[in-house]
Amino acid sequence: MPLGPFTMKARIKAVMAAFAVFSCSMIAPLKAQHFVDGNALWKLCQEYPSHAEHYVSGAVDAIIDTSLIYSAPGQFCMRANLSSTQVKDVACKFLAEHPQVRDAAAAKLVHAAINISFPCPDH
Repeated sequence: MPLGPFTMKARIKAVMAAFAVFSCSMIAPLKAQHFVDGNALWKLCQEYPSHAEHYVSGAVDAIIDTSLIYSAPGQFCMRANLSSTQVKDVACKFLAEHPQVRDAAAAKLVHAAINISFPCPDH
């Protein structure tokens, strides 16, 4: 997926941040299974869209990498020419249209948004 103006260094940082969040969530107490919820991501969407874009890019990279590591088939099919801005817009639109779920983990909500917006064609 092209990342537009992001450098490889920025992409690596985003992936590492998403991995760190994912790794820490595996050892966190059951009460705190995520660091960023949908409300926090929604605030980023509104006030700091570039930060939201970085979070969403890292989350999507982590979702894709996790699918590859565990050989799990993807539940979505994103076109190769999508920009990270477009994917951020999809995630923010999902949060705008589903305020009732914003208390859930932001990464799960990003996953839901891309599953709905980029379904794989039936084979």
